[in-house]
Amino acid sequence: MLTGAILVGGNNDIVDGTLRSFLTFNGQTIIDKQIEEMKKICSEIVIVTNQPRLFLPLVARDVRIITDYHKKKGPLGGIHAVMSLANNPYLWVVSCDMPLIKANVAQFMLNLCLDYKYQAVLPALVNNTSPKLFHSIYHKSILSEIEVALTANVINPSKLLNKINSINLDKKVFLTNGLNLDFLSDIKSLTGT
Repeated sequence: MLTGAILVGGNNDIVDGTLRSFLTFNGQTIIDKQIEEMKKICSEIVIVTNQPRLFLPLVARDVRIITDYHKKKGPLGGIHAVMSLANNPYLWVVSCDMPLIKANVAQFMLNLCLDYKYQAVLPALVNNTSPKLFHSIYHKSILSEIEVALTANVINPSKLLNKINSINLDKKVFLTNGLNLDFLSDIKSLTGT
């Protein structure tokens, strides 16, 4: 039902020569923390990176590693890659620098997709605007819209989100449902790295 997708980007994901995925947070690499959390609810986990050789010796064999088909297209390129190859209809997409992702939050968002037939559920913690592409749930039915956007060199996610059936969840929704908001924290905001 759900594929966990970890997007590892370009130069912004490197700190002092180390990919953010390999930085340690609370005694564990970020990538290991993410995989561990995703395995709670995902039947498949995929890492999207243009440097697969770095990950091959470090992650379990049941974790798939793929590369972008549309190179240098930002997060939409990574979402397109995993959506094209995922074995499940729904994807939980996170960025490689998010050590506090939460399976219970993803499950809550997935349930909204299932119950209300949304194609995407995204956190938008400030007045229900500025949705976050990461720690979001997407349905594969938007693949054709992503393909059209990328082919036209449109990589602005907001233009895509205006064309699909999606909902942006503000912090009130998460808090009302007893969900902690730290899941969106990235390693830079947590450690200054």
